[in-house]
Amino acid sequence: MPAPGPRHWIAGIVVRADGSPVVHARVRVSSAADAGSGALSRDAETDASGRFVLDGVSGVLRVAARAPGLTSAERPCRVVAGDRAVLVIVAEERVAAPVIVPGVGARR
Repeated sequence: MPAPGPRHWIAGIVVRADGSPVVHARVRVSSAADAGSGALSRDAETDASGRFVLDGVSGVLRVAARAPGLTSAERPCRVVAGDRAVLVIVAEERVAAPVIVPGVGARR
């Protein structure tokens, strides 16, 4: 029986700019070389500490995190067989820009 191949995985944490964890963020790892083809696409959800782990992924990857109320955050990553990658992904608070309507609310 052949020996099992080297394990490779990616792990990380999704945090806000202030360092607090983002719970239940959706994390997607996809192949950067095959963007849009669906050749490699794996999803995970962060735990109560904002952490995630995906096993068996390798190559030049894009790691994206999304959560309600936060901007999407994306990081490039390279994982080769036998390597392990650990990332910190910072998601910024989404800020709504004020809508200014000329003449509404203006004082005369």
